[in-house]
Amino acid sequence: MATYKLKNFKKILPELVQGEVIQAGAFAMPPGGMKRQMMGGAFGVIGQVVAAKGKGTAGSFELPRRFILGLTNQRLLFVKPDALLGRPKSILYAIPVNQIASGGLGDKGAMSQQAVFALKSGEQVIVEVGKVRVKAWMVDLLEKLQPMLTA
Repeated sequence: MATYKLKNFKKILPELVQGEVIQAGAFAMPPGGMKRQMMGGAFGVIGQVVAAKGKGTAGSFELPRRFILGLTNQRLLFVKPDALLGRPKSILYAIPVNQIASGGLGDKGAMSQQAVFALKSGEQVIVEVGKVRVKAWMVDLLEKLQPMLTA
């Protein structure tokens, strides 16, 4: 099982609450992010500029075109990556694990798959992950989330 390198989260450690420990991480995009990225490549420099400026929503969260999900023993974090290496830089949003009803993989596309987090409030937070290694990171995150939901 592929696991995201947890040492990459070192820049956000001061933002964690006392007793919070990083469990897993995965790159993600708002829904439609992969399609936007592919279109950017297809239309040359102008398309790449348009794709790079994209933002999206996941539930009620407005997110950058790329972000990192981090799972701690207490929260699901939406983390902004640094521009140079794409490592976690700062926490954008956090959802307490006790507010998450379920998490799992959803709809598939040719190049990506959705991950769906259903909140106890009835809201769904849907993100998109690329296939292969990035999807394996999301599967690892979801597997580590499951026992926390039943506790």
